[in-house]
Amino acid sequence: METYKRIDYPVKSITKITNPKSHMHKSVFKPLLKVIFKNEKGNYDSAAWLVHDLNRWNEILNDLILKNK
Repeated sequence: METYKRIDYPVKSITKITNPKSHMHKSVFKPLLKVIFKNEKGNYDSAAWLVHDLNRWNEILNDLILKNK
């Protein structure tokens, strides 16, 4: 069984959303939802997921980013 880590960051800390096919030198050969954000130390960090309806996730997160600037 895989262990999952919960990541909680305010929307204001998200700087960019991208859709690469790999993250941290691992690939599933499909576009991922990658969220780039500033962590609590002010450094850039990122997390990526394989999600259903990637376009919708992009829309929702990009809208939230724009509303919280």
